[in-house]
Amino acid sequence: MTTVSDSRPAPLAEQLRSDLIDQLRAENIVNSPSVEAALRHVPRHIVRPRRLAGARAYVDGTVRTKSDVDGAALSMASQPRIVAMMGQGKEGRAQVFRFRPAGYQG
Repeated sequence: MTTVSDSRPAPLAEQLRSDLIDQLRAENIVNSPSVEAALRHVPRHIVRPRRLAGARAYVDGTVRTKSDVDGAALSMASQPRIVAMMGQGKEGRAQVFRFRPAGYQG
């Protein structure tokens, strides 16, 4: 697993991000060029908490980012496909993305 602590691209992370976005395009989840460009440009493994390190940053699923003392989830990083769908908004028009420590959000 590759963990990146600065803004330099990590070859594995770049490939994983590309593969994830290619998968979302093939499933017609990403169909807006501007949303695709945003997802390809933002390195999710950089704007993430430690729990979302390396390869986990590019799994198409949610990741718990914060838990309470009993282990119950308090915060989750959004699933990339949901972010893409929210980012496209109504009728495929691109919306604004926000970048937070847990990853990107629509």
